[in-house]
Amino acid sequence: MKGLVLTLLLMASHSPPVINSAAQSSDWKMNGELAARCALATLGNVRDERGAQLAIHCDTDDGDNSVTGSVAMMLSTAALQYKRITVTADLEQDSGFSATLWIKSLHENQTVLYDSDVEQSLLNIGGSGSQRVLSTVVAKDATSISVGMMLHGKGALALRNVHVTISNDGDVAPQAQQVLDSALQLIRQHSLHTAVDWPQLNLRAQQYASGAQDSADVYPVIRYVLQQLGDARGMVLAPEVSQKLNQRRADKQSANVKFFSLPDGAELVLGADAVVDRRIADR
Repeated sequence: MKGLVLTLLLMASHSPPVINSAAQSSDWKMNGELAARCALATLGNVRDERGAQLAIHCDTDDGDNSVTGSVAMMLSTAALQYKRITVTADLEQDSGFSATLWIKSLHENQTVLYDSDVEQSLLNIGGSGSQRVLSTVVAKDATSISVGMMLHGKGALALRNVHVTISNDGDVAPQAQQVLDSALQLIRQHSLHTAVDWPQLNLRAQQYASGAQDSADVYPVIRYVLQQLGDARGMVLAPEVSQKLNQRRADKQSANVKFFSLPDGAELVLGADAVVDRRIADR
């Protein structure tokens, strides 16, 4: 039955080219419970014109209502340092599934730069059938790039038209530069973690923003700066996420949490503690 479901899912993805699925499946690996209890089928290649297609179906007939794990692939970083890498995909999933798409620059399995749609996934923005777009720059010392999804739930999921595009380094669009500069200024003025070489960190941040065209393209850079400061709970919330939280939260002020608006409507959170963790978890 699972084989039939996977075949139907792939056939529905706008007639992808016929490719040796066994060879292509080796590009993507399932981890965690997915590897033991789910079936994966893939077609195509993320760097080809038609992209890749993935279908996952998880067997929950044993009474357990959910599985947790990830599916991911690795890309080489040869000659890609400081180049912008963008992932686009169309996600279709059963209501029982939650999925978070990510892209990471890794140095010996340690994350240096990343982008994910975890906030949108937690807040159920977009829902099933939504297009996901993630973008980040390949870190200078990256040894590999990981593209993947974290999954939790049951049923079937299809990831269609998965494309990875590489663009040369270039100028940062004015709006993106404004958001980055504003965030860096606020972090330097208000962060509780100040033991850092600011000129060097600012230089690296500007390098990692290379080629950013949308303000969202610099969010991973802001997260990188927070990571370098050791502010593990600091975050940047995209405008739609910030707006949705603002509609429901009552505990905006805290002695240990600072909220700042960025020029594009995003929100920078510094010195975050359990207040922010609870706001996100409660959603």
